Amino acid sequence: MRLTIASLWIILSIAAAIYSWRKAIPNEVAIPAAIAFLVEAAFYAATGFESGREWFNRIQGRWRPALVLAGSALLPYLIYCFAPERFS
Repeated sequence: MRLTIASLWIILSIAAAIYSWRKAIPNEVAIPAAIAFLVEAAFYAATGFESGREWFNRIQGRWRPALVLAGSALLPYLIYCFAPERFS
């Protein structure tokens, strides 16, 4: 799983760099957005592996799984939200 996510991050980082360069997106916007996308891609890819699903199934309690899912949705937003410059 780690090798897949590392490979995914490398490929997506290159794609983000090329896209931001071709569209002339400032680095102050492109870098936080790319980091947020990379975090979200890791969460998305982890669901495709048995080890990721087993980890999630080991979470005990009624509210903890919901909090983990909410946190996985909130984290990329917070990464981009605290960037010095945002899309307008």
